[in-house]
Amino acid sequence: MGRQKSNRRKRPLKNRVFSGVGIAKKLIYNLVPIVIVLTILALVPIGVYFSYKFVVSSEHFALSQISVKGTNRINDSRLLEHMSVFPGMNVFDIHTERALHAAKLQPWAKEVSVKVRYPNALDVEITEHLPAAIVDFRMGLMFVDAEGALITEASHKDLENSGESKGLPYVSGTSRLNSADAAEIFLDAIAIYRQMDEMGFAPLSELNYDENLGFSAILFDGKEIRVGRDEFEKRLKRAKRVLSQDDDIAYVLVDHALEANRVIVGMKTSSKEGSEEPASNSQGR
Repeated sequence: MGRQKSNRRKRPLKNRVFSGVGIAKKLIYNLVPIVIVLTILALVPIGVYFSYKFVVSSEHFALSQISVKGTNRINDSRLLEHMSVFPGMNVFDIHTERALHAAKLQPWAKEVSVKVRYPNALDVEITEHLPAAIVDFRMGLMFVDAEGALITEASHKDLENSGESKGLPYVSGTSRLNSADAAEIFLDAIAIYRQMDEMGFAPLSELNYDENLGFSAILFDGKEIRVGRDEFEKRLKRAKRVLSQDDDIAYVLVDHALEANRVIVGMKTSSKEGSEEPASNSQGR
């Protein structure tokens, strides 16, 4: 049999070429955006990396201005060391929260503010506790603030000048107090000291606290005033009036719980020692 001749007409070569070019154009048109996106995605990490390298190595971001305000008892150098902050470090390496936490751990720090000012500055502002008394607590001496909160340990050198009229009162007899009761007792002691200072008593050497008797104030001239546990202002006014009448008084007891106006006076001289003012004659004292 002879070869059967196909009826399909072949496309001209020119048409086939143009058709291939069109497909190529269409493919390129579709691929170009993808290539651009992929190129950008590839370049972004590289750009980020080099930007990071520039930031962390640039002197423009090197810490050169450190401002510490409000410190009196806190050493600035030690404070910054505990905060892991030093001149020349990159500001982006400062962990603000960690630095803030480290600063708050300083015993004298009451309130702390830490702020980074870009490109190269750090501001640290401290509000310190103000000591209002030195107290016996547990195994040693402690500073206490005006809110009755324990601050930190006090040395015997701090205690030497604490009894002066403008100094800090020393509160003894409180070493065995538990933390729950201590703040209230310390606040009472500070209140007594302030009232005595305002009333013009002789400089206070010591305030002693007794769980049963309450507070006793010992003056630098040796006189003792037993104040008790409450109504401190009224009791101190009575003691002040009694002390103003005779300089030979050794002690004044105004702590009677049931007879608020009762005053017992002890004299320095042996002939007067142990005398007691009758309750009927001590009204208003």
